[in-house]
Amino acid sequence: MSQPVPKDRGSLLNTAHERLRAGDLQVALTACEEVLLAAPEDLEALLLIGRVLHRGGNADAALGAFRRAITLAPDQPEPRAALVRLLLDAGQVGAAEQALAEGLGKVANHPVLAALHGRLLELKGETEAAAGAYRQALAGDLLDLDARVEALTGLGGALSAIGECDEARSRFEQALAVDDDALLARLGLAELLLVQDAAADAARHFAKAASLLDPREAGPLLHRVATQLALLGLHAEAEEALRRLIAVQPDNLPALSQLGRVLRSLQREEESIAVFRQAVQAAPDDIGAMCDLGRALMQRAPDEAETLLDRAVALAPDDVRTLFARGSYAEHHGDADRACTLLSEALQRYEQDG
Repeated sequence: MSQPVPKDRGSLLNTAHERLRAGDLQVALTACEEVLLAAPEDLEALLLIGRVLHRGGNADAALGAFRRAITLAPDQPEPRAALVRLLLDAGQVGAAEQALAEGLGKVANHPVLAALHGRLLELKGETEAAAGAYRQALAGDLLDLDARVEALTGLGGALSAIGECDEARSRFEQALAVDDDALLARLGLAELLLVQDAAADAARHFAKAASLLDPREAGPLLHRVATQLALLGLHAEAEEALRRLIAVQPDNLPALSQLGRVLRSLQREEESIAVFRQAVQAAPDDIGAMCDLGRALMQRAPDEAETLLDRAVALAPDDVRTLFARGSYAEHHGDADRACTLLSEALQRYEQDG
């Protein structure tokens, strides 16, 4: 439930910060607008409304707010950092590099801009230089908590990429000590722990990351985390994450397919069949969806399974998935000759595809 918006500037801005962190963007936006209605040149409110608009997907309006903030305070690093961050998030690396150069020309060696320089260098593939920029950002005490978490996370990622895993782990853990809900730091640590064969610890961090992700804003990332949870054997956590995603994206085929497989792993066959049917309804000509449903129906509804798998083979006669699924059906129902032919062809195709 949205909270009522208080009327004084300090309370309005506090509300905007709190509601932005909680994902209640409309209340955050309203609070910022009330401040700006009374004081159109309030720098903090301009920066905050830009962040709210950015998170809500209105990049053009956010860009306008940040550019106005730069006009009002050309020698302040925060408006320029906000602009660079937005451009990087939008994939506009060239524009971000230009904006960052302008910022460094005005505010040389500021740690916030140094941290963004590190992120830019990472995107350009200059990982060791990026690590140096992040270290520069962390050298002083001028970073606020959010910027410090960002720099620590960036340094952890850069160190992971160049193989300095022990320090990378330490940096991710430092970021989480500052903010236990720092999503990117937690994901970075989880992926690093997988590389270090610490699967149980990795699973714990992936599960926490899944609980932090909003399926409306980060659907693909939530699906990727759910897949990792399933691979690590945390099927209940994977199911919960996938159901949250499907609740807001009911036709999300990868999520439906993954959920169906998770339910089969949990031996909840009826539920898995229902989910696989939903996947076929969402994408009637998708080969993977037909094969999933056909395999699930192999014992319970063999005629329907055969029809589905024959249609899949007709649509994609050279696809390894269709050949393997139809061959498995033939083997299951005693047609040894056809099973041998189809499975041999599937294996040959698989070896050809590498």
